[in-house]
Amino acid sequence: MRPTLLAVAVLAAALCSRTMSAADPPKRSPELQVLDRFVGTWDFVVINQLIGGETVTGKTSETRTWTLGGKFVQWQNPKTEKPDEPEVQMLVTYDPATKTYPGVLMNSTSPALVTGTWDESKQTMTFSGTFADSSGNKFSFTNRFTDNDHCEAAGTIRDAVGKVFLEQTQKQTRRKK
Repeated sequence: MRPTLLAVAVLAAALCSRTMSAADPPKRSPELQVLDRFVGTWDFVVINQLIGGETVTGKTSETRTWTLGGKFVQWQNPKTEKPDEPEVQMLVTYDPATKTYPGVLMNSTSPALVTGTWDESKQTMTFSGTFADSSGNKFSFTNRFTDNDHCEAAGTIRDAVGKVFLEQTQKQTRRKK
């Protein structure tokens, strides 16, 4: 009887170590799989329209990867073509309790808590939030996937009283591997 128990224990340990291998990709819920659409390196054409001011067009790139055990997607935009612009990073996950995609946006000027909502029928993710500085500025950006490798984004930043002072559009293209 003792050798049989030992064999079962060894077999169970071998099976558990196989299913928990670090090389295996984590199984993600369908809601987390929505974030797979964002993963990769993306090239952007960005148009910023300051209300009552100038229009500025620029290019940038961003890398988005799964991190923290495959539970979060990390957005990293180290620098745009203008070195004086802030570095931007964001972490996003899925919260089954609220059925939203919470995250944090970080840059050198002010962090912001982010809430994302996914619309499957429109293939859109809308992120919104308020900057943590004393400005009270709020943002909302909608990302619409036109196919697996292309996304169009549009959004606004509003001041504390709700007046739009910046409109932005983006054309995003995922780089081929």
